[in-house]
Parts: sequence; structure tokens; C-alpha cells
Amino acid sequence: MTKDKYSLAVFLVLAAAIGFYLATVYQTGTFLKVANAVQRWSLWGSFATCASALFAACAVWVAVWSFHSQVQQSKITLGVEVLMKLNDDFDSQRMRTKRALAAKSLKDHPGEGTADIDAVLDFIEGVALFERRGVIETEFVWHDFYEWFSPYYHLTKTYRAEVRNRDSTIWVDLEGLYQRVSPFQGADQPRHPTPAELTEFLNDEIMLVD
Repeated sequence: MTKDKYSLAVFLVLAAAIGFYLATVYQTGTFLKVANAVQRWSLWGSFATCASALFAACAVWVAVWSFHSQVQQSKITLGVEVLMKLNDDFDSQRMRTKRALAAKSLKDHPGEGTADIDAVLDFIEGVALFERRGVIETEFVWHDFYEWFSPYYHLTKTYRAEVRNRDSTIWVDLEGLYQRVSPFQGADQPRHPTPAELTEFLNDEIMLVD
């Protein structure tokens, strides 16, 4: 996307330069054909006006482009900062404990819910909200969280369905996030963990507090 915008910018600058050159040639040719001094000064005035307008337009374009670039850079910087904080929170002792307890509950009582499971799902919902609002890019979410998000998504399907039958607004962003991040897995990667993989995942999560 950035490369396409750069190419467009170069094209616009070249187009403006060519337009300015053609206008100069035209005005010069007309100037040489006019003998009257007053008309010559009038042509020079017109030429100066055109040149001023062109330079003003270029200045405005440069200012707009600079502002747009700064906004995009600020957005990327903010996204990276938010992503780092989310990673830190997810790996904090508080969340590691909740993840371990949630995994134990999912292993011992599949399909049921607990406060710890809710905490994990609420965290993922927060990540999903940031992604949907454009604060962090979808690919970044896939890169940093898919390894945990996908197993929890599949392990809590039954429980989430029961909760959402009572209130469809709960974990609504989580549902949408899965559809947006899954394509990043690629056609050669399975999007549904096997039972053995889910069991291994739960065991790894349970060991977070050991």
C-alpha cells in the first residue's frame, strides 16, 4: 500500500511538472507573437499567476501528504505500543494464573464455564475490539495471539454458545476476529486443532503456574 501511494505521488509530481512545462511553452510562443507591449505584460502576468497557482497547489499537496504520513506513522506506533502492552498483560502472573485455572476447568469439565474462563475470553475480546477499530493490524494479532486464541476459541464453543443465547452482544468481537485472522494460516495449515493438539495445549496452559 505504501509503495502504491509513493508511485501515485511521483506520478502527480511529474504530471504537474509536465503541465507547467507545457504551459510555459505555450505562453512563450504566444508572447513572441505579440508585438504590443501592454499585451506582453498581460501575458507575463497570466504566466506568473499560473506559476503561483501551480506552486501553491504543490505546497498544499506536500503539506497534505506530510500530514497523512505522520498520521499513518503515529497509528503504526500506537498499534505497536498497544500490542506490546497486550502481550505483557497476557503473560503477566495474573493472567498466567487465570489461564492455568481456565485450562484446568476446560480439561476437567468441558463445555462448562468459570470466572477464569470468562477472564481469558474477555481478554481476547479486548484484543478483538482493538483489531476491529483499527488500532492494531489483523496480521499482528494473528502473529502474536493465534497460537492461544484458536485453541481457546474451539474449546469454549459450547460454553460461548450458551452464554450468547442469553445475550448476543457478549464476545461478539471475538467471533468476528476468528474469521479475520484464520485466513492468515494459509491453505496448507489446518484451522481446527485436533483433539490431541487441544489436550496438549491445555496441559501446557495448566503448567503455567507450576
